[in-house]
Amino acid sequence: MATHGRWLGLSLALALAAAALLPGCQREPVEIVVWDGPRWPDENNDQFHWLRGRIQAFSQRHPDVRVRLVEKPWGDLVQLVDLAAGAGALPDVAPLEPAGGALVRWVEAGLLEPVDEYLAAPEDLTPGALAAFSHQGRTYGFPTAQAVHVLLLNRDLFAERGVPLPPGGRWSWEEFRRAAVELTFDRNEDGAIDVYGLAGAVLKGFYELWPFLYMDGARPLAENMRRCAFNRPEGVSALQKLVDLVHLDRAAHPDTGTSDVGHVFRLFALAGEASVAMAPWAPWAIAAIQTRDPFRINVAVAEYPYGDSGEPVTIGAASGWVVFRQADARKKRLVMELANFLSDTDAHYAFATRYGTFPARRSALSREPFGGNPVLARVAAMVELAEPPPNHAEWDRLEEIFQHYIQRALTGELAPRAALDAACQEVDRVLGGGR
Repeated sequence: MATHGRWLGLSLALALAAAALLPGCQREPVEIVVWDGPRWPDENNDQFHWLRGRIQAFSQRHPDVRVRLVEKPWGDLVQLVDLAAGAGALPDVAPLEPAGGALVRWVEAGLLEPVDEYLAAPEDLTPGALAAFSHQGRTYGFPTAQAVHVLLLNRDLFAERGVPLPPGGRWSWEEFRRAAVELTFDRNEDGAIDVYGLAGAVLKGFYELWPFLYMDGARPLAENMRRCAFNRPEGVSALQKLVDLVHLDRAAHPDTGTSDVGHVFRLFALAGEASVAMAPWAPWAIAAIQTRDPFRINVAVAEYPYGDSGEPVTIGAASGWVVFRQADARKKRLVMELANFLSDTDAHYAFATRYGTFPARRSALSREPFGGNPVLARVAAMVELAEPPPNHAEWDRLEEIFQHYIQRALTGELAPRAALDAACQEVDRVLGGGR
């Protein structure tokens, strides 16, 4: 009887296990916690409505999954994740802009899941978006958008001086330099320059002038991220060209290099009083010019000039979703499916048309989200040229050092080589002696 009972119990257990695999059988419910910050509002001023709709659609596919949205403020999100990690209360999915070092810190702390096996259609993503979420050959995120820095040109000032716009928005450094010189002039013939060819600000978090420093092939850090590389000949030559434009050609506004971003923006964009013909900006400047008085000037978009490298390049941070470590295989699969769903082509298109970002998926760009706005459409096409800032856990500190010495070179306090050598000495100390 005892043997018969054991076989009966085993048979019942196997039957229950098999039944759990049959369609329609209930499974243990799964909870997925998603953090997000406020995005564009609906008619009820709900800034989380897009995500709520997506969660509802996902839950309809998976009745046994409960997705819980936790609303967070953008400014504190990285710090809140750090605190949650210490308390063992991490979300499953959260948004992240990797620039600044958080992604690398979290990867090295073992907090993030690599997503290479789960990321849908990676070939549809721009190289810069994938690079932004990559560390040591693996991908740790699902991109949803990518920013890009571009050159904005004041069409009216170009026309006033009879300077042609660059064909197709592309030009070499010498072509750009010649245009900047021609656009620098004394309008009222009083002996003082009224309009300059270029202006740009230098401030932590603002990379507007950095693509000029990339144009001869330099990058801030060596490929292994263990040593400063900006003081290599390609970096020195690029910074020298920019400094010469300010101090030798006098074709860049004397305030180029200031940290007063608002002042530089007004120099370029104040309608009827613009005193700068060209300026590098992130997309926020285009939105201000197209929607806000008194900044409604007539602009064109151009690439940064290419130098000795022969190829145009720009900088653009990406944003997207990251997945935190998962112990359960079934839940992990569902979390990855949700992250893909929140970053598919429809999501990229929605963010572009409603949130003002630029798609990192080419399939979303092919839908022409900026079809009625040729300026934004041209900017969106330049996303392919964008590289993210270096992925390094200490990038916040390193960037601050670089910006400090770039500013000192542009203001004439230090020669370009001396500035970049001094920057690299400090950077290498942060990197551990440059080993």
